[in-house]
Amino acid sequence: MNRGNNAFVNFLAAAALGFCLLATPGFAQEKKTEAGQAGSASGEGDLVRKRQEWFHRQRAYPLAHIPAGARQRALEQKETMRREQRRQASSATATETTAAATNAGGTAHPAAAAVKGTPGANAPSLTKWTAIGPMPTNSTSAQMGAVSGRVSALAVDPSNANTIFLGAAQGGVWKSTDGGTSWSTTFDDAKSLAIGALAIDPKNSNNIYVGTGEENFAQDAYYGAGIYKSTDGGATWNQTAGTINNPVAGESIASFNGPFNQIVGGVHVGAIVVHPTASNRIYAAVQVFQNVDGGAASGIFCSEDSGDTWWQVLGGAVGTDIAIDPGNSSIAYAALGSPGGDSLPPSPNPTGDPTGQNGVYKTTSANLSCLQQVNQWIPVSKAPMPIGINSGRIRLDIAPLDPARPTAKIVYA
Repeated sequence: MNRGNNAFVNFLAAAALGFCLLATPGFAQEKKTEAGQAGSASGEGDLVRKRQEWFHRQRAYPLAHIPAGARQRALEQKETMRREQRRQASSATATETTAAATNAGGTAHPAAAAVKGTPGANAPSLTKWTAIGPMPTNSTSAQMGAVSGRVSALAVDPSNANTIFLGAAQGGVWKSTDGGTSWSTTFDDAKSLAIGALAIDPKNSNNIYVGTGEENFAQDAYYGAGIYKSTDGGATWNQTAGTINNPVAGESIASFNGPFNQIVGGVHVGAIVVHPTASNRIYAAVQVFQNVDGGAASGIFCSEDSGDTWWQVLGGAVGTDIAIDPGNSSIAYAALGSPGGDSLPPSPNPTGDPTGQNGVYKTTSANLSCLQQVNQWIPVSKAPMPIGINSGRIRLDIAPLDPARPTAKIVYA
């Protein structure tokens, strides 16, 4: 994790990855206006939408959309800068060797003498940066003290408790093989470092899934670039195709990976679950930017081929979690939860049921194919958390089997 020598390159690359200023004359006044509107009766849903739109405009400016492939081009530029940094460092070392040999009255090695170039003002320094992590950093704010970025996902290898995978809000995926004492990463070249979910295949712990795009409805929750998979325990990662088989016309996208435009940013993946008996079947709880407060595009998705193609099995609001019954793999639960709570159905009936779709759902078809699970999830929420309440993000868990109470089925939300 010692990245001190690359800090300057990483800083420049971060700038290239879209941290641009929205430097328009009316920007300050526009933010004041939005702040005033946020406090009006428009509700939390309006506030979330405005935050997301502001976040999007920063990265799209001066265009109306985020250019396709912007992060990939920035990664390529970063690698070019690193190669140049290594070349200049090598050149500087050779020059110093030549000078030392000359000052000593000797003759430089022919290979060193053949290297041209003198370190000048533009040559990067390799001595002025010191690694400071992994550790908290001290904030200048008296109220905050030591701080660190938030961890948005954790997964422990079911076959080895010392192997842990950690996902950070905008720091990629890290792996520890000694119970968390030390960490390393191989995820830096992914198209998104915003992590929303991690899952390990319970039948083969070499298979790890990463859902990019942190799903927490926050102003600083970054977009994702679909789902990545490793088949070698995290040594290498590949972006899955993420194709959606049954997109809703006018309300959805064709793939988790894009193409994106001025309306739709990368999806946020709040949860991934691997089916305990069918490793190729995985579930994802997804928020699509176009439907920040819910709608047909967001929801629960199911894949039969480890993430290359998907079926949306439940929609109407943002999918926030999935849980499969440990005692009966045909039973699964899912949660939909948008912060507004009162997500209206999408067109052509935008003025329909105002109660929204927030709540907990259940299927008894989890052992069937994804296609057979479409429309097979029924609401099971009961008081004090009925369907449609303003409950926001809902997380789920199921109690493990208890031999003393073999018939007990306890689900927590």
